[in-house]
Amino acid sequence: MKMMNQAMHNTEMGNGYKKEFYVVHPLFDKPEKKLNPDNLGKMKMTRSVKFSLVTLRFYLIAMVILAFYRILEMSGAFH
Repeated sequence: MKMMNQAMHNTEMGNGYKKEFYVVHPLFDKPEKKLNPDNLGKMKMTRSVKFSLVTLRFYLIAMVILAFYRILEMSGAFH
């Protein structure tokens, strides 16, 4: 417990020196400066990453087509 007490109130560093930390909620904190993505340039990707992204794109397109097909089938558009 003594070590925790020293970590919370560091009195060995000087005469009554206390280190205090304040927690600030992100909504009440000062906004930070954002980077402009236009200045960053293109991201380099490996062949496996490109393959994964293309596969994911085709999978999502196929799932959207299947969802529209199911909606049309349930509505009776094919009978």
